[in-house]
Amino acid sequence: MSSDTGRPRVTQRDEYYEVEPVRVPAPRRPHGHSATRPRRSAQTGVPLGFKLTVAGLGLALLGTGGGLVVAWTQADSVSRPQSSAISAIEDTFYVDQEPAVDRSSVLELLAVDTPAKRATTYLKFDNPPLPEPGRIDSVRLETTSNSPQPGGVHLYRVPDTTWAAPEFVDTGPPAAAALVATAASEAGATSLSFDVTNVVNAPGTYAFAVVSPKGDRPVRMFASEHGDDGPRLVVSWTPTPPRGHPAEAIQPGLGTGTPTALPSADASFGQASPTPGVSPLPPVGGNRALAGASVSLRSGETWAQGVARADRTYGPLQMVRVFYPGLPPSWNGSRSDVVDRTVVVSFKAGPRDVNSGKHDTLLANWFASVPKDRDTYWVYFHEPEDDIEAGAFTPTDYRAAWRRIAGLADRAGNRRLRATLVLMCYTLTPSSGRNWRDYYAGDDVIETLGWDCYNQSWGKGEYADPATMFARSVEVSKAAGKSFGYAEMGSKMVAGDSGTRRAAWLRAVGAHVRSQGAAWVSYFDSTVGGEYRLLDAASQQAWMSVCRS
Repeated sequence: MSSDTGRPRVTQRDEYYEVEPVRVPAPRRPHGHSATRPRRSAQTGVPLGFKLTVAGLGLALLGTGGGLVVAWTQADSVSRPQSSAISAIEDTFYVDQEPAVDRSSVLELLAVDTPAKRATTYLKFDNPPLPEPGRIDSVRLETTSNSPQPGGVHLYRVPDTTWAAPEFVDTGPPAAAALVATAASEAGATSLSFDVTNVVNAPGTYAFAVVSPKGDRPVRMFASEHGDDGPRLVVSWTPTPPRGHPAEAIQPGLGTGTPTALPSADASFGQASPTPGVSPLPPVGGNRALAGASVSLRSGETWAQGVARADRTYGPLQMVRVFYPGLPPSWNGSRSDVVDRTVVVSFKAGPRDVNSGKHDTLLANWFASVPKDRDTYWVYFHEPEDDIEAGAFTPTDYRAAWRRIAGLADRAGNRRLRATLVLMCYTLTPSSGRNWRDYYAGDDVIETLGWDCYNQSWGKGEYADPATMFARSVEVSKAAGKSFGYAEMGSKMVAGDSGTRRAAWLRAVGAHVRSQGAAWVSYFDSTVGGEYRLLDAASQQAWMSVCRS
């Protein structure tokens, strides 16, 4: 999202707002688009994956959100204890006296309880399966700071794991439940450690609240944005020796048996053969666009309740837009899983970390877990334009990261995974000074183009003509020979409109994008950047008619 769309700039971690994760006939490809993605050209002299060339070679595999770090050697006994560090996928703090302040991208977290100020830190982790068969011995939640910590800091379990930090300004934070642990550190220490072994005992998503002792000094912790010293789960575990092979090394993530090469950033990555027995999807015909929305949760709602409410209001939704501010959590039980239909799901990670291979294991496992009975349009780092202009990373690094991740997706062998680049419609205007191809990783990588288009005429009291509003995105998509859709589309209510004018505009938008062969169109039903929600009956009924048609 961007100020160019009529909404204020939202930072990388701020975009977990979702119809969102916010991942009917499945949408199919437009006429003229090849049913299979071109194979990526190989680069000679560059090996694919990591080589296991010598027994006793030490390997470090980097994975999960910030990451899962596993070290082993073939000379080690497989029953030797191991340790994995898992970074938070969400962290923020909420101040009771300042509920409208979004702190989802701060560098330092805070917990304090005084008469003048009460702040609570919220943390969320995605705990993946162990890299190999084994048993969990202990799990500790650890934080780091430059500041001395008070004694007796408490950690509470947060049962709701569907929340996203930026939503706190609209919905408030989730409720905490039972006390899990008290920090096992002396007063004055700069780090905190909580024993959560009894809670984190299986793969899944876990959330916690850090609460300071009443009236004591503040608790300060580095956030994930600060770097590798952010909150983390440290999982200590012991591998289970394979039967009949007591000294055989097991490659993380691949079970027992002969080690297999892991993915690399090699450009030959992703030349997977088509899945046997799976036929290419036919091209999209006219009037086939799936209509849906993002889901903006209301106070006290779970994600499932929010989706059910959106279905009652609009539909049901034919597709749902899902946002993750960081790396995607495990599919099972996630927002994408709850949606249970076509989903356009985006996630974020810094290109340099991606290109280093830090997230290979997590992403490979995530792609492998995506269901094969529906279309999943996956998006890496949507709307990168402003971040690149701000110097956060380069277009070259962004394209390279796209290529690496697409290779991981290819290895899953799931023909319903659609690599989707999502850019701003503003980027296609001459006034932006941008070239959309600067963000384009190549025809062999990108399958679908997604666009975020908003009615920029609302301030003038107008609803833009859909043919004009979408013209350039349709032209570019068709010239590139790619299927396309609208990942975000919306308009604020213009002055003096009771909703009837916007309702007519919504119906016109639905008819136009379908006439142009779009695969899907998602209404941005959110308050991020302004009031875009469809709260009036006329607009709701109009979008319902589009979703049901």
